[in-house]
Amino acid sequence: MKKFVMAMMLLVLIGAAAGPGYSSDINIAKGCPVSANLSPNYRNTGNVLSNLTDGVYSHGRMWMQPAAVGWEENPVVSITIDLGKVQPISGVSFSTASGEDSVQWPGSLFIWVSDDSRDWRFAGDLVALSEKYGVPQAESYANYRFATHDLRTKGRYVRISAISGNSFVFCDEIEIYKGPSDLLSHVPAGKPVQDTEARTKEMYFSSRIIYRLNHDVDDVRAAVKSSKIADAEKQRLFARLDKISSRIPGINRQDSDDFECVLPIDENDAAIFSVYGSLLKSEGHPSLFAWKKDRYDFLRLTEVPKKSSLSPEISISMMRNEYRSDAVLLTNASNKPVEAKIVVEGAFGGVRPEWLKIYDMPWTDTAVGTPVEAALSPAALKDGVYNVRIPAGMTKKLWVTANSQGVSAGDYKGRLKILSSGRAFSVPLRVSVSNLKMNRPRLSFCTWEYCFKSGRYAVNERLFNDALATMRTHFVDSPWAQSTDVPTPGADSFDSNGNMVKPLDFGDFDHWIGLWPDARHYLLFLNAPTDICGFPMGSDGFNIRVGNWMKALADHMRSIGRKPEELGLMIRDEPGEESQKVIIGWANAIRAAKTGVLIFQDCNIGFSQNGYMADALKSADVSIPMIGAYYGGGRTDQMFYDSLQKSGRKMWFYQCEGPARMLDPYRYYRLEAWRCFKHGAVGMGLWAFGDTGGYKSSWNEYGWIRNEYSPLFFRPTDITEGIDWEASREGIEDYEYLSMLKDAAARTKNATLKSQAEQLMSEAVDSVLGRFTSPSERWIANSESSKADAYRLKVLRLLEKMN
Repeated sequence: MKKFVMAMMLLVLIGAAAGPGYSSDINIAKGCPVSANLSPNYRNTGNVLSNLTDGVYSHGRMWMQPAAVGWEENPVVSITIDLGKVQPISGVSFSTASGEDSVQWPGSLFIWVSDDSRDWRFAGDLVALSEKYGVPQAESYANYRFATHDLRTKGRYVRISAISGNSFVFCDEIEIYKGPSDLLSHVPAGKPVQDTEARTKEMYFSSRIIYRLNHDVDDVRAAVKSSKIADAEKQRLFARLDKISSRIPGINRQDSDDFECVLPIDENDAAIFSVYGSLLKSEGHPSLFAWKKDRYDFLRLTEVPKKSSLSPEISISMMRNEYRSDAVLLTNASNKPVEAKIVVEGAFGGVRPEWLKIYDMPWTDTAVGTPVEAALSPAALKDGVYNVRIPAGMTKKLWVTANSQGVSAGDYKGRLKILSSGRAFSVPLRVSVSNLKMNRPRLSFCTWEYCFKSGRYAVNERLFNDALATMRTHFVDSPWAQSTDVPTPGADSFDSNGNMVKPLDFGDFDHWIGLWPDARHYLLFLNAPTDICGFPMGSDGFNIRVGNWMKALADHMRSIGRKPEELGLMIRDEPGEESQKVIIGWANAIRAAKTGVLIFQDCNIGFSQNGYMADALKSADVSIPMIGAYYGGGRTDQMFYDSLQKSGRKMWFYQCEGPARMLDPYRYYRLEAWRCFKHGAVGMGLWAFGDTGGYKSSWNEYGWIRNEYSPLFFRPTDITEGIDWEASREGIEDYEYLSMLKDAAARTKNATLKSQAEQLMSEAVDSVLGRFTSPSERWIANSESSKADAYRLKVLRLLEKMN
């Protein structure tokens, strides 16, 4: 289950195959092609030596355009341009796009020049050089041209080494700009290299650190500039930043197993935020203070509270038997790190970690250069005191989760007493537990974890039990296994008539079932072939053998005390047309056997014009459209899914966007369950529990390979839950609130209460969800994160009244 996006054709004049290292000989072009996707402040001021372009900009996502080229899962994509002879070079432009379908801006675009295509010299990073014209927006889909006219170099060959911002690189136009002729006598700086790809990978790690430091300097410098402190103090702070900036270009650090992208990233970064801490102190802020935003709102590194900010308190209202959270922000307005000691006081009777947990959320940088507070690291606890370290000039989110299982109804009031460097203050803490009890949430949840055995994605043997534990506490009730985990018959399993004569070995299968005694569904991804034991789909031999295999599976389910209907098979994943035919062929044989085993089928495309996809979904018992495909397919597709439900089939939703850290935990993760309720879906899926993008640790995205999809943070030695994982759990509980209200409305004989319940359900869903905009909901975009909680509490109050 992996998102796959591919450009329809390649760049005009580049050729017929995409891949790293592709070269193209082109003629010198005159003038500049007309294009509508220039960066906001960019102006072309040079002669164009070459342009790999058709001069036409087509509307719509770039990767669906015939004039664009795309690469998938190549960490370094190199494009080499032959100018025909040695030319003076003043600039380069590279047109690309980002914002949907898991596509991100390139991390770097290294420019290399050579006279002979053997010895190459580095000319600069186009992403960094282009920033003088502005930076691309990250909130939604956009086209953008990275461009510079600040090169002073020469060469016959120009190579652009693009570092993938995730799994993909796309481009539709490249231009090389001619410089003054005196550059022909210029000797390019730097030591020549032959293997630019290897050198690019070496340089990339340092470039990420340099990028982080430069941006942090710029952010703090901008804050100083806009401040109302005295000019003399501004100049002192500017001087400190200038001293730090002078050290940044010389940074040359290699990746290592112990490196983590936790901010401050190094001693230079710590010094930058020390300057910011000095600024906050000069502006009159207390050395350490608490403030509040909604826990799911995006927070910027240099953000400070506005006068209209919420009162800093922890306030949680919940039913019995559920999980709910709240958070406050602690800002260190000094030039040195502080160690804050936090004591829980009041009605909670001291530290009760079994039902009240406190998390210390570190800042981590991402592959796309946007730092986030997303990891829920348990705060260090010693002798009843939580200890939280807050770096100079930085804000730390303090996250509190209440678990009301086994807790009596009532209002629990207390406070978080915070002590640091002689300063003490308190944050009010209130947890209100209703008389109402939440039963096991009815919305099914799967994460394609494939945790039948260790070693699948990031779940190694050491993490296996922890992985199962966190999935269970987050309501995963439909585990997945692969075709290699289910007993599969061989040719000798059947006699000549197709009857099974050799028993299947269910040892591993039973072990998997035993790991999930409370599961609602046991889901198997078959990745089915076009035959069974040499008998092709559609033949009598195929149908008989598939049917007898299914009967063996169903009989075994009954023998271990499970129902055949609890076993679900996905024949092919995110199918194209050929796979859709395979689904239909296998589904016909499975359904003809009438064993009760269910067919689950996902779909990641709109299919109004695709008869095979419609037939494939009709042959399934449970359809699982990707949310973006459900909405993107238009009203015709939505009516089709409605008709499937009316005929008795079930529907789930799933999501498969990335990179995970850039997705809004509220809109993307929490509201998935709300969309399920709105459209009648009874389950939801999230790709994927352990898919960390192939790199060793979720804590180091500078060694980027491809998109990370996991909502958790993995190291080889431990798992840390994340804000996205928590948001999915809260969404599932929100679904249960709405379902309980729907049940109450159907049950009550009070016409007034029935009307109020139905009106509140409709208003809540429409107001919280609003208009669907993009399948990849970016966290950095502002959202009304408090709406779901506001309506959840309205539902709770009405349920209490109705009960």
